[in-house]
Amino acid sequence: MYKVNLAEDIYFLGINDRRTSLFENFWPLPYGVTYNSYLIVDEKVCLIDTVDRKFTDEYFDRLDDVLSDRAVDFLVVNHVEPDHSGSIKAIREKYPQVTIVGNKKTFPMLENFYGISGNTLVVEDGGMLDLGKHKLNFYTIPMVHWPESMVTYDSVTKILFSN
Repeated sequence: MYKVNLAEDIYFLGINDRRTSLFENFWPLPYGVTYNSYLIVDEKVCLIDTVDRKFTDEYFDRLDDVLSDRAVDFLVVNHVEPDHSGSIKAIREKYPQVTIVGNKKTFPMLENFYGISGNTLVVEDGGMLDLGKHKLNFYTIPMVHWPESMVTYDSVTKILFSN
């Protein structure tokens, strides 16, 4: 099965989409596009972002290959645009106990896009989530792309998950 180990306990589970030829139906993508998603397996299991919904089955295969029978405890949403968040509803169905993590602008958008509410954790700018060994810090970057955009930084491995 396809998985890329970025650091101890951190995996890239993203999808390379070679079928999409235009970004936002305008800009050519001669080499396709990549939907970046990451998994941290610690005392608590944390997904960071998801993939476009047309790749949910392949994405779940990758996720299951790493997790086996463990559940996802947290899903960090750095960006709600559907090519980044398209599998969130399926994640919530597969792991109903998952806590969705985002900033205050994330959750109204998730509810409007997917009807998702409840079992959420609003993080403040500079806030921290303790997974055990890994400590995630969150920083908002509004309007770098969309108003709710943020980045997640693992202070242990020094990896920035940039959305």
